[in-house]
Amino acid sequence: MRKRMWGFGILGAGAVAALVAATVPPATPDPAGLPATAPDYAIVKPATHAQPGIVEKTRGYVDESGAAFEARMAVTTECMARAGFPDFPKTELSHRDPGLGSFLYGFSPMDVPAARKTGYPYLKGREVYMPDAIVEAYSGKAGAQKSFSGGTRGGGTFMTGGCQLKGIEAVYGAGNDYAAATAAYSLILPGTESAKFNPAFKAALNDWSACMAKAGYGNMKDPGQASLVASQQSGHVALKIAVADATCREQVQLEKRLEDVAAPYLTTVVADKQSELDNVARIRAAADTRAAALGK
Repeated sequence: MRKRMWGFGILGAGAVAALVAATVPPATPDPAGLPATAPDYAIVKPATHAQPGIVEKTRGYVDESGAAFEARMAVTTECMARAGFPDFPKTELSHRDPGLGSFLYGFSPMDVPAARKTGYPYLKGREVYMPDAIVEAYSGKAGAQKSFSGGTRGGGTFMTGGCQLKGIEAVYGAGNDYAAATAAYSLILPGTESAKFNPAFKAALNDWSACMAKAGYGNMKDPGQASLVASQQSGHVALKIAVADATCREQVQLEKRLEDVAAPYLTTVVADKQSELDNVARIRAAADTRAAALGK
């Protein structure tokens, strides 16, 4: 049986702070620690002036629209119910893929109302068991899966079948188009990763960290580390960490500041990959049209 087991304890803020020291290092790397031959993403140069609206423009390439996601999940969920798994919507398999914000910040976006209501979104559904039969119905038997490629270097190749493929084909028409759309992140990744070496990126995270320390959660380097600590706690404690995290993000304008840092880098990579991103835009527009038709 394939399932996830999660151990939860109950810790106060002081104990949580002690636990932080044992968690993973911060998501933002130290340039001094780079190897002699730096990866491609470390060499993107920011544009002198950021293109107005570049973050939202890039989000349109990377993020699947709400309509397309809901239509794809509706087809997939109906298929899974026919296969004998009506609880599919409660599993991780039904969760939405990370969007631009996750790649840009290095952690998932979250505001205070969402934090107060549900805590960290990815923690929902973690307690649901997923037998091999569910995974097989979702993505197909190993020997019967099909391979798809979006033709993008560094991403866009995957194998699937089953109900996942039914949902993909209903909304995207072809698996390769879906692969190309989901691989858009790999086209802009050099820009988002390069932005993380900018001193202003680190300064914004330092301000967030100082805010968290005042709230009783010291030694946290970034929201990714906060969510990791929360994942090891009870629901109540995890919720408190999420609310403190979101509150500090708003107080220091963390996500906006990180977007402002990334904007010149996104301007560079979007201009460089415009023809491939234009194809992604075409695919996403066609998917939205199909999603609208399915909803009638």
